[in-house]
Amino acid sequence: MFEEEWLTVNDCKVRLRRGGSGPALLYLHGANGAAKVPAFLESFTNHFEVLVPEHPGFGESDIPDWLENIHDLAYFYSDFLNQRGL
Repeated sequence: MFEEEWLTVNDCKVRLRRGGSGPALLYLHGANGAAKVPAFLESFTNHFEVLVPEHPGFGESDIPDWLENIHDLAYFYSDFLNQRGL
């Protein structure tokens, strides 16, 4: 079962779904977004805390002014990981 929460990173509010327990496993969705958590991720929740963030600019997550290219997204996830202590 995945729970939904909202997280703010760099003044950008993003939707995060997480489930399970154990070491963190980060799943980054592709260009089609992540309207739902892919079913195959459920099998990982027995051994991992599975984190499924919705990228800035996708779904219900904010579209920040600073997001211009894939490099910006990479820096966002570096900050995301640091903020979560990963």
